[in-house]
Amino acid sequence: MSERRRTPSGKGSRQLRPQAAVQAAAPEDPVELLGLPLGLCGVSNLAALRRPARKMGIDTVRDLLFHLPRRYDDLRELRTLRDVYSLDAGTVASVQVRVTGINVQQTWRRRVQVTTAQLTDGTETAEASWFGRRYIEKRLRPGDEILVSGRIKHRGGVVIFDGPEFQPADAANLLHVGRIVPVYRLTTGVTAVRLRAAMRTALDRAGTFYPEYLPDPIRAEHGLPPIAEALEAAHYPSTFEARDAALRRLAFDELLALQVGMVSRRRLRGRAHTTAVPVAPAADRRIRQAIAASISRKLGHDVDLTVDQAVALDEIRDDLARPVPMLRLVQGDVGSGKTAV
Repeated sequence: MSERRRTPSGKGSRQLRPQAAVQAAAPEDPVELLGLPLGLCGVSNLAALRRPARKMGIDTVRDLLFHLPRRYDDLRELRTLRDVYSLDAGTVASVQVRVTGINVQQTWRRRVQVTTAQLTDGTETAEASWFGRRYIEKRLRPGDEILVSGRIKHRGGVVIFDGPEFQPADAANLLHVGRIVPVYRLTTGVTAVRLRAAMRTALDRAGTFYPEYLPDPIRAEHGLPPIAEALEAAHYPSTFEARDAALRRLAFDELLALQVGMVSRRRLRGRAHTTAVPVAPAADRRIRQAIAASISRKLGHDVDLTVDQAVALDEIRDDLARPVPMLRLVQGDVGSGKTAV
């Protein structure tokens, strides 16, 4: 009796699934981590951002560190729920509360899941609601002590926190509440909570060790903090003064890089050579007369070149006579004669 063989296309054939790729190990040198792509850096919550981060122009860990917040929310002041009841709708408030209950329902029309938490701090009770965030019910349990920050609304005499951020009250490192909170530009697949957590990891693993590249005398002269300190304060400032100092350092670096690039290009142009194109005086007169005649025909009366036009033509003529490439910008108001030049 012959053995029945199963071909890959035959019925009942076993499908072979490729094994999951082994995640690369994070390098021991934090400076090396800066230049690695997110997907290859070996840090799980950074690698998970690989695809959505590309939509924001972020490829490496260094790119992530320089993805600066678009604004900051000041959530340092903790209020009581009794105080919150006196606030206007739309106000952002932060409170420390205990979760007394969790309720999950679906809206009648769109069938979107709504998670509602009942809260108390001993002075009053309130609610927090999240639409479409199915993970909330897994992260909160009755009895949890949490810090909550979000915009409030009033409904039926009850204060409701609308889609607030929250964190355990005993968290050693506050990221989302109870501090100056960074607000980033986001894209599909990246939530604010997820990006802030990834940024915290990137700062701890690499940003703290970012090598300083400005000489100490320059930093001292302009009152600039070290780059590692500036990156920390740009994302998680302890005060707005620290944030301003950090952003000033990063702006200084950007302008310095621009100036260095311009100087480098100028030096390269200085070493470049080309064929000189001298313009004889007779040819120069003919060119200027032709330009003036063309303008006169358009205007219907005789005109001469203005002093500024003549100066611009003189400078262009001098540049053409030199054995280096010319690079000039003709600048002037509307109607000043740029086109003629």
